[in-house]
Amino acid sequence: MLNILLNAYAISPSYGSEQGMTWRWITELVKYHNLFIITEGEWQKEIEQAVKEHPLGNRMHFYFNPLPQKVRDMCWNQGDWRFYVYYRNWQKRTLEIAKQICTQDHIDITHHLSMIGFREPGLLWQIEGPKHVWGPIGSMGDIPTHFLTDLPYKVRMKQKLKNVISYYQITHSPVKDAIKNSDAMIAALQVTADTIKKVYGKDVEVISETGLVPNDGYPHTYDANNPLELLWVGRFIPTKKLSIALRAFARTKNPNAFCFPALKSSIDLGFSSITSSTAFSISCVFSMANKPFSSIYCRGSVL
Repeated sequence: MLNILLNAYAISPSYGSEQGMTWRWITELVKYHNLFIITEGEWQKEIEQAVKEHPLGNRMHFYFNPLPQKVRDMCWNQGDWRFYVYYRNWQKRTLEIAKQICTQDHIDITHHLSMIGFREPGLLWQIEGPKHVWGPIGSMGDIPTHFLTDLPYKVRMKQKLKNVISYYQITHSPVKDAIKNSDAMIAALQVTADTIKKVYGKDVEVISETGLVPNDGYPHTYDANNPLELLWVGRFIPTKKLSIALRAFARTKNPNAFCFPALKSSIDLGFSSITSSTAFSISCVFSMANKPFSSIYCRGSVL
């Protein structure tokens, strides 16, 4: 059994998204290893309760590095660049905590688990001695320009500029340093593995950061006499291209209505031109907690 030191900014046993993904990885890793986990403190009470109830909780050693609520609010408001100033300083404090842990316990592997964005590789690779793992690493791929043709001019220009900036970030520090000093990496998508191989010549394992429990007990069958329900999980932003799905299903000319239970904490639809001419019904649930997601998921025909 190895001692693994995890850098995991966002963890929650009761939520989905990044914090839920991180918790699921931890509950799998702890089956085989002893874990030392540094995280932010937003869900500290939930984590401590979950550790007490987990059969292998004695292998989970949590160290909390909390931030003020105003910084957490910046994090939730995706796109607020100010958050990354605080996050960078958080990573510096996390590195100091990690070094202290290494003086107290033998650590075999350091692992940057979350956040998974490639722009946020953490600093644990600077610790000498243990092997370092980074991943899963989020997408390094550009949005194809032909996906942008039906979007407003400002949105197209913004995304093209973002593509250029992303490539610069991939090829420069801190991403460059983290890649060169990682002993192993995990890509969330094949495009990320291909990009790292092309730019740095390093092989990367591909493991999706998310998933669904197989054989969950729900039939997920479609009755042709009832509306087809499709579950969309994600932000309603133009580059997610929900419009492609809506237009595709509109072309089926199904006599029954389509229902899109849409799960996310913020919404900007902008699809009235599609939905008004079809039998679409879109219902929105403003939550990221597991309970409301499960209640919708269990009745959905397609995800």
